[in-house]
Amino acid sequence: MASVTPNGILLWNKPAGVTSFGALAPIKKTLGKHVKVGHAGTLDQAAQGLQLVLIGAMTRLNPIFSHLDKEYTAVIHFGYETSTLDREGILTNKAPLPMVDAVIHAIKTFSRGSIKQIPPVYSAIHVNGKRAYQYAQQGIDLEMKERIVSLYDVQIVEIKQTTQQTVDSITLSIRCGGGFYIRSFARDLAYACNSVATLTALERTGIGYHDTSHWAFHLEQAHSTPDNLLLKLLSPWEAIRSLPTLHTATIKQEAVIAVTRGNPFHSTYVTQTDELLTLKDNEPLFLFNPEGILLAQVYQQDDRWHYQFVVHHT
Repeated sequence: MASVTPNGILLWNKPAGVTSFGALAPIKKTLGKHVKVGHAGTLDQAAQGLQLVLIGAMTRLNPIFSHLDKEYTAVIHFGYETSTLDREGILTNKAPLPMVDAVIHAIKTFSRGSIKQIPPVYSAIHVNGKRAYQYAQQGIDLEMKERIVSLYDVQIVEIKQTTQQTVDSITLSIRCGGGFYIRSFARDLAYACNSVATLTALERTGIGYHDTSHWAFHLEQAHSTPDNLLLKLLSPWEAIRSLPTLHTATIKQEAVIAVTRGNPFHSTYVTQTDELLTLKDNEPLFLFNPEGILLAQVYQQDDRWHYQFVVHHT
């Protein structure tokens, strides 16, 4: 009898010192080579914390889950800057420590919402077919282009200051959009205080912010060992329903076979059609059978339905 391919999301507590890809090794070993495994949203090697691991059919949803809002706890040390803007790099610059009032003022006045940010040279961004860090490792100067990112909130957790009322380090809670670089924020915050800085610790604590001030996925829910892994998975139903911006629909039992075969989709297949009325063109709709098993993703365009993918259950 063929084994059932697992589909779902694992909330994983990535340790510092390994890449996001490397952190998947124990999960891949447990599930076997036949199961697709990927992550949604890269964490720097020096960083730790919440990582969404997509398994099976959920790997198709990387574009959706990797762009969710995120929350971090960051420790920033002032007075020196490294090549990577974190503790992994070599010392490249020094400057006097900033005054406490200057740091607090800079945080309060730092632009919120959509802002321009220059990513670090040591980053995984693609430039002319290569990763930016590959140019840096080869000693090639690369001018990183500004990108539009989102910064929603910055809260001071702790300030460590010297007897001269200058700031040695600061711990911040930061809420931002996908693609936001905390290392770049540390650099820009220091520049605003006429200093330089390096990100010395970073932990991702939340992913998928709700208007009701809580996170769809939080570090407290994350696992750090693959023991009993299948029991730890969030099902596609649980994961997708955790995000109120995503649309779901339950398919009538008599229409399940038609959907799994990729036959033309009709709104009459859905048990409740209210959800379909609010859909915009190209907005994803996730289809589940009455038992909550993910069957497919469809979207509407010019009053016609199209399949994004169909899950083949074995």
